[in-house]
Amino acid sequence: MVDISIVIVNYNSGSFLRECILSIINSLDNITYEIIVVDNMSTDTSFTDCNGIIDKRIVLIQSGGNLGFSKANNIGAKHASGRLLHFLNPDTRVSKSIGNDYRTVLNDYLNNIRRVYVNPMQDRDGTVYYGESPLPGTMNLFMTYLCPRKTKYYYIGASVIIPQDTFNQIGGWNEKIFMYGEDADLFFRINRKKVTIIKLP
Repeated sequence: MVDISIVIVNYNSGSFLRECILSIINSLDNITYEIIVVDNMSTDTSFTDCNGIIDKRIVLIQSGGNLGFSKANNIGAKHASGRLLHFLNPDTRVSKSIGNDYRTVLNDYLNNIRRVYVNPMQDRDGTVYYGESPLPGTMNLFMTYLCPRKTKYYYIGASVIIPQDTFNQIGGWNEKIFMYGEDADLFFRINRKKVTIIKLP
């Protein structure tokens, strides 16, 4: 097994996908990893352009159709050999600090601590955010006003790290959801299993 399997679902991402992969390669050392790209039959050259990146850690998979975000992520997870799964959007680039985040997560894993982790995003204008929103539900929304520390949240699915055994325990991504809302559903089930969610620095 490798330490991290980075799963990227691609659909017509243009040059972003290649930039994302190169940012991973240029940012990581002292960690074993693989990059699994699942392509939903892109009609641009985003997927084929990856053939020019010569790196044995890259696994390229054609899904066979436009299967949606959830199903393609699950396909990537099934091909993964990592102890940890990092679901990452193709229009992101990681910084050198991702290695510190991975080491934090790996240390928890090796100490038999199972959590789910989200990374902060930084927009081009410098805004940093986690995409945190209260989970839908009347009682939970009341909690945001009455008892904020008991409020349950979901996070955008652009960068989510989950131990592979925990991912299997919660049932993976919901393939009934083609696109949009699948992250809220995933975190609903994470909360239901009472798995702690950690916001990485």
